[in-house]
Amino acid sequence: MQRTADHLTTSAQTGLSLLNPGTWLRGLSSMLWGDRFTVDAPPAKPLKQLREMPYVRYRARRRSLPNTFTRLDWERAQEYWNFSCAVCGRQRGLWHTISQDHWVPLTDPDCPGTVAMNMLPLCCGENGCNNSKGKKNPDQWLIEKLGKRKAKKKIAQIHAYFGWVAELKEQLEYESRVECPDCGYGLLFDEITHLWHCDSCHSDWRERRD
Repeated sequence: MQRTADHLTTSAQTGLSLLNPGTWLRGLSSMLWGDRFTVDAPPAKPLKQLREMPYVRYRARRRSLPNTFTRLDWERAQEYWNFSCAVCGRQRGLWHTISQDHWVPLTDPDCPGTVAMNMLPLCCGENGCNNSKGKKNPDQWLIEKLGKRKAKKKIAQIHAYFGWVAELKEQLEYESRVECPDCGYGLLFDEITHLWHCDSCHSDWRERRD
């Protein structure tokens, strides 16, 4: 059967234009030459998959990073910063809430993960600090927001907080470490569940076993 240019144009507009490039080329080849020739084209990713790729990479990176931030860590952080935004001092209100912020963004290669030494309470809402910070470099964002002098002071305060958290974590782990009765590995006390946990054999103990 002879195929006219008008027929090809109509077919392309009604069907092939909705396909990905690889499928479009194979379809056009079939219309022009039937099954005698095949146009090889690399398979193209569906548009939905292409749109989701950045988020997929974000989730994959998040899974690969440490995630040890607990409810107790969050309560300590809020108490330390007087239940206010660690940057501007704004408290939770009608137009704002206090959210958990990764100070070094998850997209940053140097991000330590979702850990107490990287989480801060920031206001979120209209003109909120968390909203404007986003994935920016935290130090550069502070300079843009506060100016160099105030930013330098705030950076020192934040570093002091992270230092305090690190010392507290180390002290709690040292004081609570006892040996696991099953494998002899050190037990750690979870202040949320009130259980002693062994990272080696994954045993949990309700009471302290000396």
